[in-house]
Amino acid sequence: MNMQPTVLLADDADMLREIFKPTLALLGCNVIAEAATEKEAISQYDHHRPDLTLLDIRLSIGDGVRALDAIRELNRDAYVVMMTAVEDPDTEARCDTLGAKGYIIKGRSVEKMISEIEPHLEAIGSQKSASK
Repeated sequence: MNMQPTVLLADDADMLREIFKPTLALLGCNVIAEAATEKEAISQYDHHRPDLTLLDIRLSIGDGVRALDAIRELNRDAYVVMMTAVEDPDTEARCDTLGAKGYIIKGRSVEKMISEIEPHLEAIGSQKSASK
């Protein structure tokens, strides 16, 4: 039996986190931590070391891109997918350079979000299998 992938959900909007949690549960994920600020995201990552971090680019205090950089300093193997409400090729390129595994646009249908998250969960599952 495969263990549920663990997820850190870092978004400054409480409502969005509440919407994401059941969607992630449908995908078999266990949201083990949440964060709304850059500092919380880094701290929660360091404490929990989740399989997947969904990290908003704009946080209420601080910046998701800086949080990505700090998380990757803590663990070069951290699997971080950036989220945003606005597409920005320059920011996406910067996140790629810092080691983000993907870039999800928020505000789409649940079905679209699921289709964007599923490949990341498959990749995490493959990594876990390979490390056994």
